[in-house]
Amino acid sequence: MKLFVSKLSIENSGNPKGKKIYIRPCEFYKKYDEEDDKKDENMDIIEEPEDDDDDLKPLNMKILVKEFRDGRLRQGWGNKNGVYSTDLRDGVGSKRDKNGRIQPTKKWVCDFMNLYDASQEEAIGRFRIISKLIEMKEEDIIFVPNVRSVDKFSVATVDEKGYEFSQIKGYYGFGHIIHVKDVKEYDYGEDTLPKIIWSFPPAVVRIRKDEKFKRFLQNTYFK
Repeated sequence: MKLFVSKLSIENSGNPKGKKIYIRPCEFYKKYDEEDDKKDENMDIIEEPEDDDDDLKPLNMKILVKEFRDGRLRQGWGNKNGVYSTDLRDGVGSKRDKNGRIQPTKKWVCDFMNLYDASQEEAIGRFRIISKLIEMKEEDIIFVPNVRSVDKFSVATVDEKGYEFSQIKGYYGFGHIIHVKDVKEYDYGEDTLPKIIWSFPPAVVRIRKDEKFKRFLQNTYFK
């Protein structure tokens, strides 16, 4: 059982940077463009309609909290349109290197750069954070600070469905979903967890020094 913190926020916090891992991450799109240019100009090409981002509404905390209460813990930087997507699923947006570490695919890096007008370093940095979502497995525990107020925190257990990528129809972003169960809410305090220990800058992070958290789980959450 692994423990994580996942912040529920509509703010785009921080500016994480990672090292470049691809020389030309968007190079493969050029191949498709060239193939399209070779098509007969007289052919009728039917394309799927694309979502117009201008028609999509931004999510608010009320919706995000309701989604969480209904078993869907959402995280930002999850967007897609008719061409680009930041879906993290294995073989889609992520892969394992020879050492078993999770890495972004070239397509994911390029798609993020295009969706968010970002550099490759920004895309890699953001991937390093949100890819923690696909490390979460059934029965892992997630702590969500400051929900529904700054005086409270919530705890949930990862459901068997795990990670899914799906946006709410009519809304922009927050397509990353971890399916959860047993969502419970607590006040900060000496009998639960003191607020002072919640010093986790990234949006998603695995808890390594977890003695106090495990003690809370055994004494309170699991009862």
